[in-house]
Amino acid sequence: GLEVRNMFNVGVFPVKKAQSLYELYIKVKNSIIYDPFAGWGSRLLGCRQLIKEQKCYYIANDINESLKSGYSKLIQKEFLDDERERICIRFCDSSVKDDSLTEKVDFIFTSPPFYNDEIYSEKTIFFKNEHEWINNLLIPIFKNCLNKKKKNSYFLIDMKDAYCDQTIIAMQEAGFIYLKKESYKISKSHYAKKDKIQNILFFKKP
Repeated sequence: GLEVRNMFNVGVFPVKKAQSLYELYIKVKNSIIYDPFAGWGSRLLGCRQLIKEQKCYYIANDINESLKSGYSKLIQKEFLDDERERICIRFCDSSVKDDSLTEKVDFIFTSPPFYNDEIYSEKTIFFKNEHEWINNLLIPIFKNCLNKKKKNSYFLIDMKDAYCDQTIIAMQEAGFIYLKKESYKISKSHYAKKDKIQNILFFKKP
């Protein structure tokens, strides 16, 4: 997705960081991993070894249909035939109720669009204020995620420091238990001119 995302102001989660988090929390074969904001594919790539060795399933939603071709090429290039059968990228709105995964998901790891900070596509919706961002985007999707999760399973969110408090409130409003926050450093890149600190928020379904 480099060609596409370079057109817009977005960041990409480090693949190795995603892999380390998956491997830390997912120990059971055939686990279902869900991501309501698929983004640019880095979390899918971080899941490679689990799909290959643990036969895990990766299911993700994204409303940016311009990524279809990129995801198709990525999956064809990076995964074998039997592995591709365990990957499902759905180009749809995660806020729409979907009963197909009710209480089946073992683990969620995602990174929502930060409040008016990143432009993901030409159809990006800008919110009037943070209250609208929380109530119109985060809470409806987090409530849908709660219905999909198995009891006592984990939900991890990548979030900028400026929006951690709002995200924690939204997750608690949706019914999740907040556990902790861990910070990590993103090194300089073509889209970040200097090192910056990002956070992983940890939640659990009661």
